[in-house]
Amino acid sequence: MPSINLCCSIVTRRATLEAEAEAEAPAPAQAEAEAEAEAAAAEAEAAPKRQPSGAMLGLSTLKKEISSQNPGLQPSELQRKVSTTWKNLDPAERERYMNLRN
Repeated sequence: MPSINLCCSIVTRRATLEAEAEAEAPAPAQAEAEAEAEAAAAEAEAAPKRQPSGAMLGLSTLKKEISSQNPGLQPSELQRKVSTTWKNLDPAERERYMNLRN
């Protein structure tokens, strides 16, 4: 009888090792999906960046100006002040900021 127990033990151990090997190896579909995701990320990184709009350039300039005038402002307060200033600008002044893009 000991030979039967030994045989069953070997078969069980082999099945366990095979199951562990399958769990460690990535599935072909998963590996392919990961490779595609990496390729897409590399392509997106290599793509030329779009120029910021005039409004974004204007807001950035305003933020730098307000930040230099009020160095102790918290980021949320700074953004609130920039937004309020942008909304209250007269159209000619806003147009000046919008033309920074050119």
